[in-house]
Amino acid sequence: MDIKYEVENLVKKYKTNNPFQLIYDLDIILNHTYLKHNTKGCYTKKFGERLIIINNNLCYEEQRMVAAHELAHAILHTDVNILALSTNSDWHKSRYEREANIFAAELLISDDIFTIYEGYSIDYISKTEGISVELLEYKYKNFLKNM
Repeated sequence: MDIKYEVENLVKKYKTNNPFQLIYDLDIILNHTYLKHNTKGCYTKKFGERLIIINNNLCYEEQRMVAAHELAHAILHTDVNILALSTNSDWHKSRYEREANIFAAELLISDDIFTIYEGYSIDYISKTEGISVELLEYKYKNFLKNM
């Protein structure tokens, strides 16, 4: 699966890389609520309805990253129950989580960010752009792979 290609097609079709707008455009239910145990968000599909839940205690930047990550599950893993997988197979869970992180990184971070910030550290870019170090590292690995 070419996740970068999937993201490019999605952005081209809906003319936005805003995960909240894409969730709306794709008719996915979005719920902001308090989640326990440091849970940032989750995706589920019940009775044919897709639902993304985001912890409302997160700052906007974190909610945006979580929305992009959960949107990835809604698009790439629409019928996979990640919670059930976690009790059965860490390998599968980690694969799906990695794919969702790559999707989020491709959606939220422009291809030219490493050219713009050439010579700067990932930490500096993270603080300046309000993007997690983890997503920047996924983007950078994908960037190097596609060079």
